[in-house]
Amino acid sequence: MNKIYLSKENNPYINIAMEKLLFEHATDEVILFLWQNEPSVILGRNQNIYAECNINFLKENNILPVRRFSGGGAVYHDKGNLNFTFITSESRANEPHFLRVLKTAMQALGVEAQFLGRNDILCDGRKFSGQAWLVDEGHYMYHGTIMVDVDLSMLEKAITPSKLKLESKGISSVSSRILNLAEKLPQITVQDVMLALEEAFCKIFGKSEQRQFLSANAEAMALAEKLSSDAWLIGECPQFTITFEKMFPGKNVSISADVENGLIKNAKVYTDSLDMHHMEECEQGLKGMNFSEKNIFSYLAKFFAIL
Repeated sequence: MNKIYLSKENNPYINIAMEKLLFEHATDEVILFLWQNEPSVILGRNQNIYAECNINFLKENNILPVRRFSGGGAVYHDKGNLNFTFITSESRANEPHFLRVLKTAMQALGVEAQFLGRNDILCDGRKFSGQAWLVDEGHYMYHGTIMVDVDLSMLEKAITPSKLKLESKGISSVSSRILNLAEKLPQITVQDVMLALEEAFCKIFGKSEQRQFLSANAEAMALAEKLSSDAWLIGECPQFTITFEKMFPGKNVSISADVENGLIKNAKVYTDSLDMHHMEECEQGLKGMNFSEKNIFSYLAKFFAIL
């Protein structure tokens, strides 16, 4: 019998871990998984975190960067957003039926939704929902977001990259005119949308088991730890070149680094210091280092301190 799961978690690493585990154990039954995240930016599998996010803004505002397993663009999540996932076997996957669930739910809520292509839902020409999918080893998942009352000012700042000179081979997000459903229906809540999706799911796919609430188990926690690691967040970035600057006592230092699989392949260091420094030695020291601003600046501080 089909199942409806609601996550009791709000940590995005845990939710995406639980989603992946449900996906890996998919059978011919159809699962509807509903979940919400604390403030976070969720990147597509092949995106570059530095090209899609304002990293400094995320750190300053405790917004978590997360790389999901499916493709597509970067999206901002908070408690004003509802995430849905349909999971089943590849042989049982029926994308038109999944879209019917979404359409039926929106009609019940009084939302005049227009479906654009495979992965966008609009109202009055503005996007309030986007979808992505993943197929692997006979398993299938179709998931997306529904913007109910998202903090749009935080969204705009979080997914606007900081002013870094960046060249990336990754997939860039496409800016869209977006809409909160609350703008059209001021009384609507995330709970309203959740119930509408559950009812539509049962209407389209037939009776399901009583909804169940999911909490993270040890397997989900272990996968969540991997998802929050630099090896996954940065090491999975496509090859890219990044340039940034930092002031050190008495000098301004500019670094340009070629990064692949999370490691610095080549680096060039420039400074306006009046002191003569042998930058070749510094650049050699950076090669092979795990890429992160913290690692680079810590190394540079030590390098300049001993000269």
